[in-house]
Amino acid sequence: MHISQLRLLSIILLEGFVVLAAEVLAIRQLMPYAGSGIEVVSIIITAVLLPMAYGYAVGGRYKAVDGASTMAYLRRNFLIALIILFFGSSYFVLDVFYRLFLEVGGRFYIYFVVIYCAIFLIYPVFRLAQTIPLISSFFKHNPAQQVTANVLFYSTLGSFAGSIVTTLILMNVLGVNWTSGVILLALFTMYLLTHFNDVMWKTIVGLMAILTMIFINQIWLEASGVIMQTPYSTISVHQVDGGLSRLLSINRASSSKVSQLDEMNFSYMKFLEENFLKIEERPYSVLVLGAGGFVFGRNDQVNHFEYVDIEPHLKSISEKHFLYNKLGPNKHFTAMPAEVFVRQSKQKYHLILIDTFSSMIHVPVQLISREYFQAVKELLEPDGVLLINVITDPYLKDVFSQRLDNTLRSVFVHLNRQVIGKLKIANNIIYSYVNSSHDNGVYSNDLNTAGFDQIKLTRQFYQAIDAF
Repeated sequence: MHISQLRLLSIILLEGFVVLAAEVLAIRQLMPYAGSGIEVVSIIITAVLLPMAYGYAVGGRYKAVDGASTMAYLRRNFLIALIILFFGSSYFVLDVFYRLFLEVGGRFYIYFVVIYCAIFLIYPVFRLAQTIPLISSFFKHNPAQQVTANVLFYSTLGSFAGSIVTTLILMNVLGVNWTSGVILLALFTMYLLTHFNDVMWKTIVGLMAILTMIFINQIWLEASGVIMQTPYSTISVHQVDGGLSRLLSINRASSSKVSQLDEMNFSYMKFLEENFLKIEERPYSVLVLGAGGFVFGRNDQVNHFEYVDIEPHLKSISEKHFLYNKLGPNKHFTAMPAEVFVRQSKQKYHLILIDTFSSMIHVPVQLISREYFQAVKELLEPDGVLLINVITDPYLKDVFSQRLDNTLRSVFVHLNRQVIGKLKIANNIIYSYVNSSHDNGVYSNDLNTAGFDQIKLTRQFYQAIDAF
């Protein structure tokens, strides 16, 4: 059977695109449920690479009777992959699947990632990986070296497009929901390319199925309060407290809250504003790393605020759907990763708030390193104040809480730690630090200057009273 080289190479190109795009989509869609930690990404990469390797081996062992049987086998592979990815790439299916996972007692997010990959990713990738050796059999009259080079070139070119086009173009222009539809459409095109009879009715049915999935997802998204799905975030706004408050959720984690009643706002935010946000004649420069819903300093019209967040759509979404008003002229937003901003910024700030913890599983690991905190410290004015909101065990009973505390204290000497709210397994913890001179001396039985030091402290105390 003669099959045009263009058709064969198109299948290989699309195969590379679909596999990498499906991998990127899986990483993005699991982000609200499992975070974006390196352990999650590594599991997804493994769930792609291992079945790809085995798929290459199985495809190479396939004994084809003729070209028609090979195409029939490919067609079956593409159909199986299309059906599984049809459900696996659906936000509706993923959300219901996660709810069922919680219902049966699932809690550890790594297990959820593993189960998802086992059901929706491994087998379709295994089927798709057989494409390269099967297509190569159609070039048996060409030199093996040339065939291998051409096939790998087009497959890698497709993978490149699947990675770059999906993240930089499709997700930013069309959104995550329609991106999943484009991936399915590419896989459906591969299925159609293996046919040699009238495929009109199959085209109509396939397109209707893909469009139906997209619209079901959109309905489910809107019903869930989702405003937008971007490459970085799934952002939703919910009416809570009987309609008295609005809750901004980013990747399924409560990020910010505004309420008609002050006592219903987040307690840690009230603590920060009441104790550290000063309104004086000389405006303070304030840096907020992790903008959330721009709640910190929302009513402040004096101090100068620089909000930094990786999500470029956060400002427009917050103003329209959450705050219901524009940010004031004293507030500026920079869409940039926090770790990049702090290393590039030359400005010094009187007050810095690090508020990048949304929950225990959504902790960007690059934002809790000693090197990152050292870079933040460099941005503080003399006597400037640093505030860090984290979510950890108030008793420091787990390794993560202890090591994070150790990391902070290795950079910031004389660090204060305030537990917000009733004690539980995970509380909002506010660390505060003043960028001033520090003394590392201790009192001992041999040399104890506590009496002299207390006199100095008493003098400073009364001087402060007189000034007040």
